[in-house]
Amino acid sequence: MGAGKFDTPMTLSAPSVSLAPTGDDETVYLPQAVVWAQVRPRRVAATPQAGRLQETTGYTVRLRYRADVLPGWLLEAGPLRLRVETVVDPDQRTRVLDLTCRQLEEAS
Repeated sequence: MGAGKFDTPMTLSAPSVSLAPTGDDETVYLPQAVVWAQVRPRRVAATPQAGRLQETTGYTVRLRYRADVLPGWLLEAGPLRLRVETVVDPDQRTRVLDLTCRQLEEAS
């Protein structure tokens, strides 16, 4: 595993649920670390939304092994925001993780 594969610095954030002033649960994301990752587009899916097709891009992100990464976490690099859907240790040797991610819309 060469360091050259991990060429994108990304902020890894964990969800935290707190009580909003309105009394509702509010999810905020707390930065955990900046990690170096290999980001590869996986698929583009088009789904109907509000009378038109909405494209969603899926990604596979590989990073060095961390025991704390779970589905629901966020990865961010500039305008790219990804929600982690699955976490896999591909060879069960705690060297790397392969994360299946879904791109989120940019915050407005």
